[in-house]
Amino acid sequence: MTLTFATYVFTYPWVLTIAFFAIAGGVIGAMIWSWQLRADKIAALYTDPDPETRCIYLDNGTLRLDIIRRRAAWRFRVKPLLGLLQVEDIAIVTLRPDGSSETFTFEKRGRDFLSITKVHLPHVFVAHLSVGHERSREFVVSFGGDRASSGLHDVARRSKAKPGPED
Repeated sequence: MTLTFATYVFTYPWVLTIAFFAIAGGVIGAMIWSWQLRADKIAALYTDPDPETRCIYLDNGTLRLDIIRRRAAWRFRVKPLLGLLQVEDIAIVTLRPDGSSETFTFEKRGRDFLSITKVHLPHVFVAHLSVGHERSREFVVSFGGDRASSGLHDVARRSKAKPGPED
């Protein structure tokens, strides 16, 4: 006697029930996993673990800009939390209270972008973050102590014009 699918299902109905619940459980598990990833990204927008971390809100996403220590050197890290970004879309020009400026370019490391050049101490400066390739938007972010005592208020006022690299 040949056992067909229909006769097997009618003979052993529990097999079909187990298969259904296994597939349904896998689909539900995948949905929960993807929802959890999205929820972690959204929760990261509202937490600021480090006072030297800056969140920048764009039209098509959000960036987190901070200074991290990597292999005994301080570097800028740009982490796209929501949205897509390319290496050539990011550039930072810093302006210090003494008038010196420095330009930083980036390289991709995993999901983050790290500056190629080191950020020198002290971390008291105004950073001009340019985001975008064709339609570039610029954001002015200050790092360091309070703005009044460190001279950053004057630097931020003077930096309305985009600073160029130091000659």
